[in-house]
Amino acid sequence: LCRLDSLNQATTDTVSTAETETFSLETPLVVKKGDAAIIKVYADYKAGIGAATENFIVKWKTTDCLSGTGASTGQTVSDATCDTGAGQAMTYAASGTLTSSWGNNPTANENVVAGGSKVLYGDYKFVASNENVILKTVAFTRGDGATGVTGADANFGQLSLYRVDGTTEKFLQSAYIGASSKVTFDLEAAGVPTAYRTAVKDATVKLRLYADLKTTTAGATSGTSDKFTLAATTDVTATGGGSGSAINASATVTGSVYKVIRKSVPTLALATTGLSTNLGNGTAKLIQFTITADAANDVAFKKLSFDLTTNDASGAGLTLGTVGMYTSSDTSTPITMIGAAGSGTATTCADGAGATVSVASTSIVCAFSSEQTVTAGTSKTYYIQGTVGGSATSDSIVVKLSAEETATGLAAATNSEYVDDHATGVVVLDTALAKSGTETNVKHIWSDLSSGASHSDSTADSAGSADWTGGYLLKTLPSDSFSISRS
Repeated sequence: LCRLDSLNQATTDTVSTAETETFSLETPLVVKKGDAAIIKVYADYKAGIGAATENFIVKWKTTDCLSGTGASTGQTVSDATCDTGAGQAMTYAASGTLTSSWGNNPTANENVVAGGSKVLYGDYKFVASNENVILKTVAFTRGDGATGVTGADANFGQLSLYRVDGTTEKFLQSAYIGASSKVTFDLEAAGVPTAYRTAVKDATVKLRLYADLKTTTAGATSGTSDKFTLAATTDVTATGGGSGSAINASATVTGSVYKVIRKSVPTLALATTGLSTNLGNGTAKLIQFTITADAANDVAFKKLSFDLTTNDASGAGLTLGTVGMYTSSDTSTPITMIGAAGSGTATTCADGAGATVSVASTSIVCAFSSEQTVTAGTSKTYYIQGTVGGSATSDSIVVKLSAEETATGLAAATNSEYVDDHATGVVVLDTALAKSGTETNVKHIWSDLSSGASHSDSTADSAGSADWTGGYLLKTLPSDSFSISRS
């Protein structure tokens, strides 16, 4: 194998299709008798050649393409009828390109706690083509996240940009949001090493954006929603490593996920310890779960909903009734609920229409007469209990915490109170503090207690707090199912 390095550079911007390059080897290439040698031809591209993409092919000269001297005879030998085969078609461009796209991380919208540090807002992918591309500046624009929910520059402190190679993060620069909600990382001016700023030809580079969030007392607003985008191709500036040409990103990148700022967030989790999976007649625990409040602040719940699936496979007449919710700290007294059809209070939960839960129901809705509060940094364990009758072999009851499939009610996050609809007893969100047809029947209603307003009077428009929201983005919903059956 011999690399022929002595190719003469062309003196003009174009090369004739008939041009011939002859290599006179300073170090002879010795081909042993009976053996073969492979010759590879390389070329260095001159910067600035060509104003457009062009194609070319390197192939043997048609006659007298090789000549040499016999090692023993000293006679000149040559190939007068050369193989007319050619190398592959090659393409060169006036400059490289930088393809930009969303890095698919994170993969889901989420609630985040105000005051959090190094909160991941997104990975952004770049692929260099034709040459290495050296990044100079990268600018991101903060935009509103969820539809109908505004964001705020004031939510953010310092933002930091990292390069990600595999699982390794390399810090590049920190900056703050400036005019037009834009944060600009001037990597070249900051002296970031060229190696960290280089997108190698045909390789993928990820840039990862983190943010430090302000607390609600320092300016962040609970219920606002933000994401970061590459709003214009010119928000990325770079230089071609070979061409020296100015290069921008190929496309804008909107990002596909957003964060909702909260003063605190709860986490719900299935808790099966101590539960029996055997379905018998009498009192039975149908599901047990924990609610954990972030250390930043207390959280409160007004409503929780569950999916219910019953199977009277035996045909013996399975029944279910007296479905209520309890805490692990008081297993004898059910939590007081709002009564069906607005009739005061009750010791049992209702179905989705405000009626009594039965074996025919498909949901269990527990609307608390007095909101359930979980203290910051602590957990509470709850369970639902019911009375089972008529169970026989192969019968089953399955319960899980419901999913809040859409962002319905999310827009009400900073302007909402819960309302007991006195016609049906169904507890809903009032998104305009007016109880005038604006109610939204979400599956879960919770609060991060961020407004400072009293929660003592939820139904009086002037007194209701404005920090209630639906269950969309609650961690972790839906829960796994808990099933009890009779074998």
